[in-house]
Amino acid sequence: MQKAGNRIFTSFLMFMVFMIVYCTCRVSHALDKEVIASPSAPKAVGPYSQAIKIGNTLYFSGQIAINPETGNMITDSIEAETKQVLENLKSVLHEAGYSPHTLAETRGAI
Repeated sequence: MQKAGNRIFTSFLMFMVFMIVYCTCRVSHALDKEVIASPSAPKAVGPYSQAIKIGNTLYFSGQIAINPETGNMITDSIEAETKQVLENLKSVLHEAGYSPHTLAETRGAI
């Protein structure tokens, strides 16, 4: 039970870290709000989007370690969970027209 509790807590922490992550990327200076939805990342559940692009800033919603192909939560290890979360974020980043190489800044908060 302790191990399952630790995994849930770890997943919750990862969710909170990435809940407020945003990336500043090079794009036009238009201030129109655009909803970003990648079919290669887990679908947003509830009243939020995977990301919102406003001007040259991309705001990510929280990501957890769900494999979008199977719909299963990755719980093998913290390393495997982290890798899946970063892959999910990368998919949303690509859907918005960016790559990790275009990032100017990232921030996260717990």
